[in-house]
Amino acid sequence: MAIAALLLAAAVGLRTGNMPDFGVLEDYAQYLLFAFWIGGCAFALGSFFHLAQDIVWSGYIGATPGSLGISAFPSMHVAMAVLFALYATRRSRLAGLLMWAFAAIIMVGSVVLGWHYAVDGYASVLISIAIWKACGYFLGKFAPEGVAA
Repeated sequence: MAIAALLLAAAVGLRTGNMPDFGVLEDYAQYLLFAFWIGGCAFALGSFFHLAQDIVWSGYIGATPGSLGISAFPSMHVAMAVLFALYATRRSRLAGLLMWAFAAIIMVGSVVLGWHYAVDGYASVLISIAIWKACGYFLGKFAPEGVAA
């Protein structure tokens, strides 16, 4: 899509006599090469993580002998959902209620589906709220004039 936009811009430039800056196109070509390289790395990492996920899941359902428990302390999914809820609560009461419900669903789901222990979610909630409060405190104390805390 981006290449089509560049070609269209070049065609319009030729038609109107306003040629595009080819230095920008060179930069864009380098950007595209870098993006393709990043995409290839992401694909390779995605394949690795998919394999790792399969191994952990097979351990969880008992298909692989040994202990391959699934847990991460604290749960980053719950932490992000709580941060979204904290922000939404500051913006709107309705948005806050919806996001707190979302955070609760994420927390319950992570435990019910076996990806986390309940304590992982509880800790995420407490740590997220503590970080939120600390950031508010430090912004209020050290932020330049006019920056909202």
